[in-house]
Amino acid sequence: MKIPGLRAGEYQGLPALLIDTPTSRAAVSLFGGHVLSFASKEFGEVLWMSPTTKPPPAPIRGGIPLCWPYFAKQGQPESAQQHGIARTVQWKLTLAQLQANGDIEIAMTPADAQFHALSLILTMRIGASFSQALTTVNLTDAPFTMSQALHTYFRVGDVRQVSVEGLEGKSYLDKFADFAQFTQAGDFKFDTRSDRIYQNVSGAYALNDPLLKRKITLTSEGSATLVVWNAGAESIKTFTDIPHDAWPGYLCLEVANASDDTITLMPGELKVISQMIGVQKLA
Repeated sequence: MKIPGLRAGEYQGLPALLIDTPTSRAAVSLFGGHVLSFASKEFGEVLWMSPTTKPPPAPIRGGIPLCWPYFAKQGQPESAQQHGIARTVQWKLTLAQLQANGDIEIAMTPADAQFHALSLILTMRIGASFSQALTTVNLTDAPFTMSQALHTYFRVGDVRQVSVEGLEGKSYLDKFADFAQFTQAGDFKFDTRSDRIYQNVSGAYALNDPLLKRKITLTSEGSATLVVWNAGAESIKTFTDIPHDAWPGYLCLEVANASDDTITLMPGELKVISQMIGVQKLA
């Protein structure tokens, strides 16, 4: 599918589709349907990738991993693969279109036959903003229950200086406090670590970054959960694919259906989870 602005290449040593539009650049791996990069030509790289991510078949660390058909190991045995199988299978490009304004739209599906009973379609549109949608269709004759997330790693100047709007007054479960429930007071601000599941959230957030002098906006549909994660200085030492001094450079805002917000699809039913990411100057 040859169109101007789309070519095969590499990003950070990983094979990728490289996308160049008048306003942005992006890189997408067909391994895992994984977004590796979205960079505004005005405001720079929006996503964070670990410089020491392991190569496939290990999951890629950073960018936007797909968590499907479950988030973490929700409802699964301890031996289950973390965050499901979608991020560690090969995908294939099924559509590539150049829009009149210079945006590029692509679509892909898993190449593996194990997905035939559950149609999975991933679409993206790259331009001044980045849009992504994951559609699941239950083609079986039985109900199918799932949790899921678009596990976005945002690049920040220093996580200790950013704030997140859109969460004030929302309840959240804190994994670091044995999933005790709390209520957010004011904007989210990072302390020493974060692994929070915000529930019944509106789907409109803003990540304010005073060091990079920019605001990242995140708008989601088809989800009622937002996971806010950064391992912090101590927990990061348990990771083998992130440098131990790299934790201040990212914050994950993960659009999700998780915890109490699981989804059950009846035969023939579909579910779409989507996000749109924009970036602008911080006022």
